[in-house]
Amino acid sequence: MKLKIKLTRVLSGFVISLFSLTLSAQGIDASLYTFDFLPAGSFPIENRAAHLTRLGFKGVTFRIGKQEDIDKLKAYLSTTELKSGTLSIPVVFFSISLQADGSWNQLWKQSLELSPSTSLWAIIKNTEHATEEKVVSVLKEMCVEAQKSGTDVVIYPCVPSAKSGLI
Repeated sequence: MKLKIKLTRVLSGFVISLFSLTLSAQGIDASLYTFDFLPAGSFPIENRAAHLTRLGFKGVTFRIGKQEDIDKLKAYLSTTELKSGTLSIPVVFFSISLQADGSWNQLWKQSLELSPSTSLWAIIKNTEHATEEKVVSVLKEMCVEAQKSGTDVVIYPCVPSAKSGLI
């Protein structure tokens, strides 16, 4: 059993070294980004940003789904780490769940206003109201607004949407 554990450690070290050498050889940026799934108030944002930077992360992303997530974005943007550029928010993600009346979560607009360089990662939820026409309309609106800010819209087709042919 000890031999198996030792071999596993050696093999893991080799794979990590090989992966690191491959990244260096290919000139791939080895920056690390992480997802922040912690609930609001569980760990102060200033401390999170400092902690993530100490761990070597270069960026953080999180979901925008409620007003408290916009507050989280504001808090991150006011940290020393984001102001100095040692930490970034390359993208925020949110779900597009169309309602019967064609409405959907508009918090992405606030996100774009607060942090124009942060890309919008749209996760399209396949609800009974998500027709191709409505989804295309929503994405066009987002793309027009994002283009004005000089940022991107990243479309993430969740499995049901991809299966239905919407994406």
